[in-house]
Amino acid sequence: MMKRLFFHKTIQAEPSYIWRMMWSKNTFPLWMNPMGEGHFYEPALIQGESIKWLTPSGDGMFGVIEELIPNQKIVFKHQGWIQDGALILDEPFESFEIYQLTFDGKKTTVELSVDTFPEYVDLMQEKYPLVLNELEILCQAALSCQN
Repeated sequence: MMKRLFFHKTIQAEPSYIWRMMWSKNTFPLWMNPMGEGHFYEPALIQGESIKWLTPSGDGMFGVIEELIPNQKIVFKHQGWIQDGALILDEPFESFEIYQLTFDGKKTTVELSVDTFPEYVDLMQEKYPLVLNELEILCQAALSCQN
Protein backbone atom coordinates (compact mmCIF):
# COMPACT_ATOMS: atom_id res chain seq x y z
CA MET A 1 0.00 0.00 0.00
CA MET A 2 1.40 3.36 -1.04
CA LYS A 3 1.71 6.22 1.40
CA ARG A 4 1.29 9.83 0.24
CA LEU A 5 3.86 12.26 1.61
CA PHE A 6 3.60 16.05 1.51
CA PHE A 7 6.35 18.67 1.35
CA HIS A 8 6.49 22.38 0.61
CA LYS A 9 8.98 25.22 0.22
CA THR A 10 8.42 28.95 -0.15
CA ILE A 11 10.79 30.68 -2.54
CA GLN A 12 11.21 34.41 -3.18
CA ALA A 13 10.64 34.21 -6.93
CA GLU A 14 7.83 34.16 -9.47
CA PRO A 15 6.38 30.81 -10.53
CA SER A 16 7.61 31.10 -14.13
CA TYR A 17 11.19 31.50 -12.92
CA ILE A 18 10.99 28.58 -10.49
CA TRP A 19 9.33 26.43 -13.16
CA ARG A 20 12.25 27.07 -15.54
CA MET A 21 14.73 26.14 -12.81
CA MET A 22 12.77 22.98 -12.02
CA TRP A 23 12.29 21.60 -15.50
CA SER A 24 15.20 22.87 -17.59
CA LYS A 25 17.33 19.91 -18.66
CA ASN A 26 20.40 21.86 -17.39
CA THR A 27 19.10 22.69 -13.92
CA PHE A 28 16.96 19.63 -13.12
CA PRO A 29 20.00 17.50 -12.14
CA LEU A 30 21.26 20.28 -9.85
CA TRP A 31 18.26 20.52 -7.56
CA MET A 32 17.58 16.78 -7.72
CA ASN A 33 21.16 16.06 -6.63
CA PRO A 34 20.17 14.98 -3.08
CA MET A 35 18.35 12.03 -4.68
CA GLY A 36 21.58 11.05 -6.39
CA GLU A 37 24.09 12.68 -8.67
CA GLY A 38 23.23 12.99 -12.33
CA HIS A 39 19.48 12.31 -12.30
CA PHE A 40 17.70 13.32 -15.48
CA TYR A 41 14.43 12.82 -17.32
CA GLU A 42 13.67 12.05 -20.95
CA PRO A 43 12.35 12.82 -23.45
CA ALA A 44 10.39 16.08 -22.83
CA LEU A 45 7.58 17.31 -20.61
CA ILE A 46 4.41 16.90 -22.69
CA GLN A 47 1.01 16.16 -21.17
CA GLY A 48 -0.17 12.64 -21.95
CA GLU A 49 3.29 11.49 -23.06
CA SER A 50 5.55 8.88 -21.52
CA ILE A 51 8.50 9.93 -19.41
CA LYS A 52 11.49 8.25 -17.81
CA TRP A 53 13.36 9.43 -14.70
CA LEU A 54 16.86 8.00 -14.82
CA THR A 55 20.20 7.78 -13.06
CA PRO A 56 23.43 7.85 -15.08
CA SER A 57 23.54 4.03 -14.84
CA GLY A 58 20.17 3.73 -16.61
CA ASP A 59 18.09 2.80 -13.55
CA GLY A 60 14.95 4.66 -12.57
CA MET A 61 11.21 4.82 -13.14
CA PHE A 62 8.86 5.23 -16.05
CA GLY A 63 5.41 6.73 -16.29
CA VAL A 64 3.28 9.33 -17.96
CA ILE A 65 2.62 13.04 -17.53
CA GLU A 66 -1.02 13.07 -16.41
CA GLU A 67 -1.41 16.85 -16.20
CA LEU A 68 0.73 19.80 -17.17
CA ILE A 69 -0.16 23.43 -16.56
CA PRO A 70 3.05 25.41 -17.19
CA ASN A 71 4.21 27.50 -14.22
CA GLN A 72 1.49 26.00 -12.02
CA LYS A 73 1.21 22.23 -11.84
CA ILE A 74 2.62 18.97 -13.13
CA VAL A 75 1.34 15.49 -12.28
CA PHE A 76 3.51 12.47 -12.97
CA LYS A 77 1.97 9.01 -12.82
CA HIS A 78 4.73 6.50 -12.08
CA GLN A 79 4.01 3.09 -13.59
CA GLY A 80 7.09 0.97 -13.04
CA TRP A 81 10.83 0.54 -12.67
CA ILE A 82 13.70 0.74 -15.12
CA GLN A 83 16.78 -1.38 -14.53
CA ASP A 84 19.89 -1.12 -16.70
CA GLY A 85 17.83 0.88 -19.18
CA ALA A 86 15.09 -1.79 -19.55
CA LEU A 87 11.49 -1.44 -18.38
CA ILE A 88 10.54 -3.94 -15.66
CA LEU A 89 7.02 -4.97 -16.68
CA ASP A 90 6.38 -7.90 -14.32
CA GLU A 91 5.49 -5.74 -11.28
CA PRO A 92 3.59 -2.68 -12.53
CA PHE A 93 2.33 -0.14 -10.04
CA GLU A 94 0.72 3.27 -10.04
CA SER A 95 1.83 6.20 -7.92
CA PHE A 96 1.70 9.95 -8.29
CA GLU A 97 4.21 12.77 -7.88
CA ILE A 98 2.55 16.18 -8.00
CA TYR A 99 4.21 19.61 -8.03
CA GLN A 100 1.99 22.65 -7.54
CA LEU A 101 3.22 26.28 -7.54
CA THR A 102 1.16 28.98 -5.82
CA PHE A 103 2.09 32.67 -6.04
CA ASP A 104 0.93 35.24 -3.50
CA GLY A 105 2.25 38.28 -5.38
CA LYS A 106 5.67 38.21 -3.69
CA LYS A 107 6.73 34.62 -3.21
CA THR A 108 5.89 31.18 -4.55
CA THR A 109 5.10 28.09 -2.55
CA VAL A 110 6.17 24.86 -4.18
CA GLU A 111 4.00 22.02 -2.90
CA LEU A 112 4.98 18.44 -3.56
CA SER A 113 2.99 15.32 -2.86
CA VAL A 114 4.43 11.93 -3.67
CA ASP A 115 3.17 8.38 -3.28
CA THR A 116 5.79 5.96 -2.06
CA PHE A 117 6.16 2.38 -0.96
CA PRO A 118 6.38 1.92 2.84
CA GLU A 119 10.02 0.83 2.64
CA TYR A 120 10.96 4.20 1.04
CA VAL A 121 9.05 6.53 3.40
CA ASP A 122 12.04 7.33 5.62
CA LEU A 123 14.28 7.93 2.62
CA MET A 124 11.75 10.24 0.95
CA GLN A 125 11.18 12.15 4.20
CA GLU A 126 14.93 12.70 4.39
CA LYS A 127 15.60 13.50 0.72
CA TYR A 128 12.66 15.57 -0.50
CA PRO A 129 13.21 18.46 1.96
CA LEU A 130 16.84 18.52 0.77
CA VAL A 131 15.68 18.56 -2.86
CA LEU A 132 13.39 21.52 -2.21
CA ASN A 133 16.16 23.32 -0.33
CA GLU A 134 18.45 22.82 -3.34
CA LEU A 135 15.76 24.25 -5.60
CA GLU A 136 15.53 27.35 -3.41
CA ILE A 137 19.33 27.76 -3.35
CA LEU A 138 19.50 27.35 -7.13
CA CYS A 139 16.75 29.93 -7.71
CA GLN A 140 18.23 32.46 -5.28
CA ALA A 141 21.75 32.04 -6.68
CA ALA A 142 20.56 32.49 -10.26
CA LEU A 143 18.46 35.53 -9.31
CA SER A 144 21.36 37.16 -7.47
CA CYS A 145 23.56 36.70 -10.56
CA GLN A 146 20.97 38.57 -12.64
CA ASN A 147 20.93 41.57 -10.29
